[in-house]
Amino acid sequence: QDLQLLMEYHDNKTFEIVAANEPYIRKVAEFGIFITKEDFLGKSAGYFCSEILHLKPDLVQATLDNYHKVIETKQQMKFVESIQIEDIIYHADITLTPIINAEDGKSYVFYNSHDISKVMEAMKLLQESEQRFALAVQASNAGIWDWNDINQDNFWVSDRIYEILGYKPGEVEVLFSKWKHWIHPHDSKKVRKLLSKYLKSESP
Repeated sequence: QDLQLLMEYHDNKTFEIVAANEPYIRKVAEFGIFITKEDFLGKSAGYFCSEILHLKPDLVQATLDNYHKVIETKQQMKFVESIQIEDIIYHADITLTPIINAEDGKSYVFYNSHDISKVMEAMKLLQESEQRFALAVQASNAGIWDWNDINQDNFWVSDRIYEILGYKPGEVEVLFSKWKHWIHPHDSKKVRKLLSKYLKSESP
C-alpha cells in the first residue's frame, strides 16, 4: 500500500507534517525506527527527515527543495528516489501534489510514495546477468545469434558473427530477411527447411 503524508506550508518556508497513513508508520518500522503518529505530527519535515529518519544533509535539502518547487509552481511532481535508511535501501516512485484550501488559502504538499524496491532489485540482477552473459560471449569468441521474436525481422548477433561473415561489428543492418541471403547456396534449402520445421514445433 502507498505511503502518504500531508504537509502544511508555512510563511517561514517550513513544512509541518499534519497527517500520515498507517502504511507509512509500518514502513518506517521496517527500518528499525519505531514511532507513532504523535512522535512526528506537528514536527517540521526537515526535522523529521534529519532527526528521525537520519537522512544525509544533502538528501534532506533536496527533499525540501522539491516541496518548495511544488508549492511555487503549483505543479505536481513525479520522480523515482532511492534512499538509504540505516542499512536498508528503499526505492520509491514518488508523487508530490500541491493542495490549496479554498476556504482559508492554506497550502499543502501531499506526498505519495509507492515502494518499487523489488522491481529495482530485479532490474539490477537482470543487468548483472546480462553483463555476465556479454563477458562470456566475448571470452568464448563464439558466433552467437538470437532471434527472439519470430514475428519481427530484426534479431541480435554477437560481434564475432560479423567477423565470421567478413564484416566489421555494426557494419550491416541485422535483419532476418538479410540473414537468409548470407547462408551458403549449397546449405540454404536445408537450413530453411530445418528452421521451418522448428518454428512449427516439428523438431527440437
